[in-house]
Amino acid sequence: EAERLLKKFNFQSGTTHHRKWVLYYEGTRILSAYYSKGRGDMKTTAENKFRAQLRLNQQQLRDSISCKIEFEQYMEMLQQKGLIP
Repeated sequence: EAERLLKKFNFQSGTTHHRKWVLYYEGTRILSAYYSKGRGDMKTTAENKFRAQLRLNQQQLRDSISCKIEFEQYMEMLQQKGLIP
């Protein structure tokens, strides 16, 4: 689910011993997200770190995974948080 969500939000993948993704806005790096290559669902601690990297609260993460929040809405949220102009 993590990879699907990052792709939906237009993060670009990179290589490292973890899965690294970067979100660019008008050529500027805005956010980075990492997650382990492990199998299965994320443990609570890993999920909380992943959620924080995306600047989402728990409900927003659930809504994003269930497709209630799309890319445009995510970008608006980042604007409201002052992360993009």
